[in-house]
Amino acid sequence: MPRAEEEAIGWIIRLRDATSADWESFTLWLEADVRHAPAYERLATIDADAADRMFQHTAAAPTRIDVREAPPVQESARYRPQSYRRRWLGGIAAGVAVATGATMLITSTPATYAVPTAPGQTRSIVLSEGTRIVLDGDTKLLLDRRDPRMAELASGEALFTVTHNVRHPFELRVGGARVEDLGTVFDVRRRAAATEVSVASGAVLYNPDSDALRLGAGDRLRDPDGPAPPTRSHVALADVAGWRDARLSFDDRSLAEVAAEIRATTGVPLQVSPAIAERRFTGVIVVAGSRDALPRKLEALLDVKAVRRGAVWLLLPAGAGR
Repeated sequence: MPRAEEEAIGWIIRLRDATSADWESFTLWLEADVRHAPAYERLATIDADAADRMFQHTAAAPTRIDVREAPPVQESARYRPQSYRRRWLGGIAAGVAVATGATMLITSTPATYAVPTAPGQTRSIVLSEGTRIVLDGDTKLLLDRRDPRMAELASGEALFTVTHNVRHPFELRVGGARVEDLGTVFDVRRRAAATEVSVASGAVLYNPDSDALRLGAGDRLRDPDGPAPPTRSHVALADVAGWRDARLSFDDRSLAEVAAEIRATTGVPLQVSPAIAERRFTGVIVVAGSRDALPRKLEALLDVKAVRRGAVWLLLPAGAGR
């Protein structure tokens, strides 16, 4: 078997549960050899098709609810990843199958599988019962093949437009909590050891078995990990999932959190000096435009100095030397 295909099989398996570092390594691998991308595309397509066929013939098939992507990858016009990422990241299989030529090795397909995005990439999926989910960059969503009314946001941020079913409410698990749909469009963020829920329309019930907090349009709830209770605040409807329009809203957030949000949405690799990482910021940052111009734009907005360190932009205190 050609070495490119052997390595492509390894990436198909590795990317099913990938970290941000894995995505960056995958990008470097694709760029290293012109043979890598075609090998990956071909085997990932075979892998996805094989997993689907196998699942259709398993004993659990009658209770399976297909998840179809529409389209496989929809990306924001803000910052488009390189062409190879647009074309191949959407082909990663949800099942566990490896194919080489006409020979396949297939293991049992798990009921739960991951739908990830890399920094700077957005992805839109439609569940078979009609619910639409749009993922921001650097996000990992877990879906259940057997139940399209259940999902888990492991990390990152996503916007949910839920088809309501009073007999079977849509349920999202996030950070040890549960969000139950009451006929809703809502955004959920799971970053920096905290969960944040913002409602654009309709209502959700947060932790229905314990807190039972009802959130309506314009409500935002932030629930930090640990003993501190959740806090509620008002959010402008335009700011709910503002990342879809390259508009990021922050309310008393640390610069470390701000940089992480910008990196997820744009793909611009930002790091913050420990000296200013906990400095607080409230405001709106529009991240549309050139990736190269964004760090300089942040200098004025955040009162920092942006310095290039290899592939990373480091945000330092304003006036700091190089």
